[in-house]
Amino acid sequence: MQCKKDYSYGVIPVIKTGDIWEVFILKQISYRGANDQYWTFPKGHSKEAESHQEAALRELDEESGIMLEKLETDITFNQEYSFIYNQQCIEKQVIYYLGYAADKSFVLQPEEVAQGQWCSFVEAREKLTHAIAKELLDDVSIYLKSKI
Repeated sequence: MQCKKDYSYGVIPVIKTGDIWEVFILKQISYRGANDQYWTFPKGHSKEAESHQEAALRELDEESGIMLEKLETDITFNQEYSFIYNQQCIEKQVIYYLGYAADKSFVLQPEEVAQGQWCSFVEAREKLTHAIAKELLDDVSIYLKSKI
């Protein structure tokens, strides 16, 4: 079976509250329907002529309304996985940037997002639906600790 390539771009929003890093995760409504929801990070497809960073920032704004103080561009966090949808094999690659939020305010996009939440990395790891997202969170945690 030939696989179709699919690319998405996103932001993993973080904020430091006292000595604790918090991360924003959202409960995404799958394109398969409202009954298929999963906890993940803000992401989506690029539009024509958008750079990867522009697509990631637009998707963050559309899905969460989170404003950033800074977007980390020296490093990306990547996911690769495949799945079957409508009898078509999809090879998915998601490139995430790390974003430092200005504050904890957010406004969700109700068509695509059922819930959003700021939480500790421990809480986020428990909530994230897929193992690959948990691994990504672990990588972000290691990176943030290395910057101290």
